[in-house]
Amino acid sequence: MPTARGGSAAAATSNGFVVSAGGEADATFDEVEAYDVSADRWFILPPMPTARHGLAVVVVGTVVYTIAGGTVPGLSVSGAVEVIDLSPLRP
Repeated sequence: MPTARGGSAAAATSNGFVVSAGGEADATFDEVEAYDVSADRWFILPPMPTARHGLAVVVVGTVVYTIAGGTVPGLSVSGAVEVIDLSPLRP
């Protein structure tokens, strides 16, 4: 994984990727990265609008939903829900 972090979330997509989003260390992260299982390679995707840790990631087909999570390290919460469409990466 390109970005070392804790408190991130991940899910598999229907087009062969595992997506990891958010996380924390000294700050919360907005990073989103996708691992292409068949090519054994990571892609760095555009960042989430809201940096978060402890979030949930849910996938429907090739669409990734990042849900809730904390915006600052430690115990915090947010109601952010953001969408990432991975269909352009590969059919």
